[in-house]
Amino acid sequence: MQRFLSGVLEAVLNGDGWKKLLNPTVARGWTAWPTGSNDQERHGVRYDYDGEIEIGGVIYSKFQMQANAGNKIPSTIKRWRGAKGGTHAVMADVFVPKDGNKQDVMDALTKAHKEVKGVSIVLLSMYTSFAQMPFVDYVEYVLVSRLSLHRFECKLRVEVVK
Repeated sequence: MQRFLSGVLEAVLNGDGWKKLLNPTVARGWTAWPTGSNDQERHGVRYDYDGEIEIGGVIYSKFQMQANAGNKIPSTIKRWRGAKGGTHAVMADVFVPKDGNKQDVMDALTKAHKEVKGVSIVLLSMYTSFAQMPFVDYVEYVLVSRLSLHRFECKLRVEVVK
């Protein structure tokens, strides 16, 4: 996940995305970056503007990093989206100082991206301990039997208690 997010950070900083996060022109609840549907599919995440907030006497623009919809988004984000509640689940909150600079945007995104944990896809044998999977909230087994004349499919979802 972190390797993927470093590519997103690079895309924001190399284009004019950092300016859109520094001085948002969209209304609250709207996507500040990326704006085009092709870019949203390519990057897999979006930053929705969530207003201004004051922390310790400094005013910040708050953004919610969320997974994008669609089947063409990167598989890393698709797995996260499937496991964590869909496109409206917040991956991280990003706080960019108002009237900051490009470095402030980079620092805010880097800090927020560190909080995002990936979803592990683990093939399990019957003897694997759930305690060995720190980032998995549930495991879903799909059992398919293709007998000569009959076909059945069974799903088993196991919640991991931590």
